[in-house]
Amino acid sequence: MMDKSRSLLIVFTAYLTAVAMGYLTGEWLQQRGLAFLWALAGADLVCTLIVFAFSFFFRNTSIYDPYWSVLPPLMAVYALESYDLRSLTVLGLTTVWAVRLTWNWIRRWKGMNDIDWRYREYEKRTGKWFWVVSFIGLQLVPTVVVFLACLPLFASIKFAREEFGILGFLGALLALFAVWMEYKSDNQLWAFLKNNSKTNAIQGLWTVWRFPNYVGEVLFWWGLFFIGIEANPSLWWILAGPLCMTALFHFISMPLMEERHRQKRPQYYRELLNRPRWIPVLRSSVKNKG
Repeated sequence: MMDKSRSLLIVFTAYLTAVAMGYLTGEWLQQRGLAFLWALAGADLVCTLIVFAFSFFFRNTSIYDPYWSVLPPLMAVYALESYDLRSLTVLGLTTVWAVRLTWNWIRRWKGMNDIDWRYREYEKRTGKWFWVVSFIGLQLVPTVVVFLACLPLFASIKFAREEFGILGFLGALLALFAVWMEYKSDNQLWAFLKNNSKTNAIQGLWTVWRFPNYVGEVLFWWGLFFIGIEANPSLWWILAGPLCMTALFHFISMPLMEERHRQKRPQYYRELLNRPRWIPVLRSSVKNKG
């Protein structure tokens, strides 16, 4: 059994290789006249292919999991053109968000023998086709979603046309609040799991929302959107980013967790239905399947 330190070294090597090759790809594509966003998308694809290669070789799709938080700040640095207040604010928020999220994954991941339960379920269902599903559904699609979510980030630090104003300031406050919300909810969940509690008595933000960590994640990308749309209102299509992220969590991530609770923890599932997914003052429309 491979220990955690060696496992993390392999993951680090995977991402170092991916980022280096991605950078070279982005530069090569731009030198051949491709527009910045398309060149960056090509670089992002190369990064995904390399991380997938490591996942396939070590038979662990969870190697891809840090991709979600590792690539956005690096892409932000690549897109950075000036050190104005807006650019530094966005870069700072993205870095704080990324470090926190990556650290949360590191402390919970046990090593190369630890594979996310969702991936194991997909492998059972798809059999010999699992690695096709892993590449397309579990790695390539999330890469596309994260890239779209980063569009407001690029609008803020590369394509900005307007001054940093009240909407951008409010967006920054929302993003900062979202990072705090994720930090608090993840720590509350971590403490609950460490205590090996058999009860349903998880406290804090988890008594207000079903999945406060998911809510915080979505709010973060909406915060970046408000900064980006103020920076360049003509780039209305950057709205695709937060919309895709919201849809991902509402239609995929949250239902998957609810179904898992329904099957594994029916008592907690019934309690969960008393909490909303998104807005605390409203009751969710999800019906009890019990």
